[in-house]
Amino acid sequence: MSFNITKIICLIVIANSLVLTPIFAQGDLMILPKRVVFDGSQRSQEVSLANTGSDSATYAISMIQYKMTDNGNFEEIEVAEEGQKFASDYLRFFPRQVVLG
Repeated sequence: MSFNITKIICLIVIANSLVLTPIFAQGDLMILPKRVVFDGSQRSQEVSLANTGSDSATYAISMIQYKMTDNGNFEEIEVAEEGQKFASDYLRFFPRQVVLG
């Protein structure tokens, strides 16, 4: 798996790993775009969040590392395997928490 694919997977995971408080209302979060690809000299991408629910909610944004298995499933990893690079060493995101009305 090349490093660019690792970055893409990690960005998808970032978008999918947004934690919503309270947890039971996670279906009210819309994330656009669903996929972010860095091409050539492109150094940043914008990801938009929208609360589609009727109540205000606080979202904490964090990073989780996943790898794709041979059968296409994703498995969380905490320590890089030999020769594997984590995209989190090269990515920054802010803010770390947002409140959406």
